[in-house]
Amino acid sequence: MEKNHINMDLRLRIREYLRYMWKEEKTHFDEEEDLILNYLPLNLKHEFLLSSYGDILMNHSIFLTNFSKKCLNETIYQGYLREIRMAPGDVIIDVNINNFYN
Repeated sequence: MEKNHINMDLRLRIREYLRYMWKEEKTHFDEEEDLILNYLPLNLKHEFLLSSYGDILMNHSIFLTNFSKKCLNETIYQGYLREIRMAPGDVIIDVNINNFYN
């Protein structure tokens, strides 16, 4: 990072994120998972995706009241869901409510 002239604040944030990931053992390789999933027959791939993401979508009322089960299944089967890893303190969404309706 020094070689690339990365500022100290960013260096510290990167180090903290890597410590957090190591501590939580969140070593997950998306590309490898996608590669493996592409080798599976469609029915096994669907079962895997439903097992991975189905609990999240099918057991929370916010999804069930706003989307049909067919829509949720298609969302799962088409692979539209992706895991995103965030570090503690990262901003997930920042909405300025005053400008929301303008």
